[in-house]
Amino acid sequence: MRRRTVPPYLKLVASGGDALAAKPCEPVGKPQQLALPYPEPMAVMLADVQGMGRDRFKSLLDELAPRWVIDLRAVPTFQGLAGSRSYAFRMFDSINATYVDILGRLASHNPAGAGAATGDWVPELRELMHAAPPGPYLFLFDDPGLMTEAAHVVPPVLKAAMRKKPRMSILTRSLAEA
Repeated sequence: MRRRTVPPYLKLVASGGDALAAKPCEPVGKPQQLALPYPEPMAVMLADVQGMGRDRFKSLLDELAPRWVIDLRAVPTFQGLAGSRSYAFRMFDSINATYVDILGRLASHNPAGAGAATGDWVPELRELMHAAPPGPYLFLFDDPGLMTEAAHVVPPVLKAAMRKKPRMSILTRSLAEA
């Protein structure tokens, strides 16, 4: 009598009575819906990142998965947020985010001193949003006053550009430290 061979990629785990006596596995814990990172295009987060650490910044990027990181900080340094500018840009690349330094763009257009305090950044933002594809958007701030101003300015600018109302979230310094 010829013996059947089992292909090498299959493994016999039980035979005969052992197979019949085996009980099915019981689920461990409550079943959960599979959550895939599917960013909402009109999600907007204004984040006060002054004093935010690397881990919190990385988790913010992972949670929001922004397409656009728009920096409105007077000095856009990444020492505290990512350790270095090059590492920050690697993080942005890993989530396919485009980084824009709005105040840096203003300085290149008008080196005489246009900036955040005068509100000169709003037309620059409007121009960017009309050319930009959908988000989500992450705005970086280190000035709570500017962030408050942006909370009033950004929604109508995005609504005009995208023809939809954005879903706004604000991350204040106290929440960022939590």
